[in-house]
Amino acid sequence: MPESQDHIRLAISLRDGSLDKSVLFSLSQITSLPQDVTSVPRSSDLLTDAELQLTEEYDATALLEMLAAKKVTAVELLSAFRKRATIAQQCLSILSRSGCSEAHHHQTNCLTELLPEAIYDAEACDEHLALTGRLIGPLHGIPLSLKNQIGVASHLTNAGFLDETRPLKIGLLMDDGVVSPLPPVRTAMRRITEKLGRAIDVQVVTFSPMEHARGWSIIAANYFEDGGANIRAICEKGGEPVLPLTEWIINECQKGRAEVASSPEGLKEARDAFRERYSDHWNQFDVDVVLAPIYPSVAGPHGATRYWGYTAIWNLLQYPAVAMPANKLVGAATAAELREAYEPKNELEKHYWEIYSPEDAEGLPIGVQVVGKRYHERLVLQAARVIEKALLGK
Repeated sequence: MPESQDHIRLAISLRDGSLDKSVLFSLSQITSLPQDVTSVPRSSDLLTDAELQLTEEYDATALLEMLAAKKVTAVELLSAFRKRATIAQQCLSILSRSGCSEAHHHQTNCLTELLPEAIYDAEACDEHLALTGRLIGPLHGIPLSLKNQIGVASHLTNAGFLDETRPLKIGLLMDDGVVSPLPPVRTAMRRITEKLGRAIDVQVVTFSPMEHARGWSIIAANYFEDGGANIRAICEKGGEPVLPLTEWIINECQKGRAEVASSPEGLKEARDAFRERYSDHWNQFDVDVVLAPIYPSVAGPHGATRYWGYTAIWNLLQYPAVAMPANKLVGAATAAELREAYEPKNELEKHYWEIYSPEDAEGLPIGVQVVGKRYHERLVLQAARVIEKALLGK
């Protein structure tokens, strides 16, 4: 039997044990309940005329005036509402068990429990009024209902939720289809895959990228709404040369605008359409998070960076991500692993392979990232903790 069933039974037992025993239904009342139970409190003959009046005919302001005038005590008022709440709970629970209708089935459990200490508060209100002639405050003796997620000392607070016990489902993005990871990063991802595959509290699946090259074009096109013209003009006016990396990203922006759109409105439309399609793509894999490289290689020479799409794609999508140090989690690549073969398939990969040096790469840090969907920051942080423990064998 799942442990959750024990928690459910405990919650039901606490709730049922708190009900007012003086108004529990008889078997004949249970079997003769009407489809519309709104009349049951009055037709059941379980409430006195005074209790019916207190629970039907007065609002909170009128009840407070009656308490102040000593026309009713706080204990009497509490008793009337406890009885009516007990009747309501029985009506709805019984309808659910008998399966009367879909509508009624979803109206179950209007109570999580009746607080037994309420009687002590009611008695204290009556004693205070008798001694001082004044009400304790603006809610003196008025029965209140609280939602279960509002914490009350010595009572369970769970809002009816149970923790999920399924494994964390991780999608591994090994290659974004634009620049394949070089040997150090490939080694880190391979080791991570092997370790996570042996972990008992995670499930690992392959996550395929969706048009990351198109994503990069949209990213680059959106960097400068004027295509970099203002940067060039300022540099020219100040007699300052445009540095090579700045020149490169401006050119990337212009290439992106030629491919995607030239107007700010068109760029935003392309961005939003891409976000929508990628969300649908993600949902097909039904993963909680994606684990991917941060960069296709180790840190290279200054000015040699030509692609940061492994992280920029999540900026475009507005997906939260957490960076993790792979070397500390799975160890650094060996000298032999740093010299594994690599076959460039395009100019970008050729560029990264040409600036890569196994000797210089030895001991350099490798980053991986845990990514979640929009607004799932807490899930991403918790998933990173789970992944860290799994990789460290904790």
